[in-house]
Amino acid sequence: MLIKSVAIVVACAAAAPAFSQGLVIPSQDVFAVERALAAGKQLSATIDLTRCTGDTPNVPAGTTRGGLTVSAYRVLPDSTLSFADTHFTVRSDGTPITQFLRYTIEPTGTAHFASYIFAMPTYALQSQVSYTCKLGDGVKLFVQY
Repeated sequence: MLIKSVAIVVACAAAAPAFSQGLVIPSQDVFAVERALAAGKQLSATIDLTRCTGDTPNVPAGTTRGGLTVSAYRVLPDSTLSFADTHFTVRSDGTPITQFLRYTIEPTGTAHFASYIFAMPTYALQSQVSYTCKLGDGVKLFVQY
C-alpha cells in the first residue's frame, strides 16, 4: 500500500507542471477535437512531412516538421475541420516572403496540408505544394484542458 501511495505522489508531482499550464491531451478523433474547440479549448497541431505524400508527381518528398497553435478554425457541414496559419518570414538568403499554410482534416482521419509562398512586397506566387497525411501519423492534434 505504501509503494502505491509513493508512486501516486511521484506521478502527481511529475505531472504538476502540466496541470499548472493545463493538461495537454493528444486526440486523433476529429469529432472529439471539434467538441473541445466548441467548448473553447485550445488546439495545437504538429506536422511531419516525412510521413506524408505529395499530392502531385512533381511535389518533392517532405523533409520538414513543424507546428502551430490554432487561433481560428471552421467546421464544414460534413464535419471536415480546417484551420490555417499565415506568417512573414525570410528565406535563408534574407529575401522576405509570406507563407500561407492550410490544414484540412476529414472525419475519416485523412489530413491535407498546403503551403503557398509569396514574394514580398508583390505577393507573386513563388511556390505551392500540398501533401496528404494520416491523422495521428503525419499530422497530430493536441487539446489543452
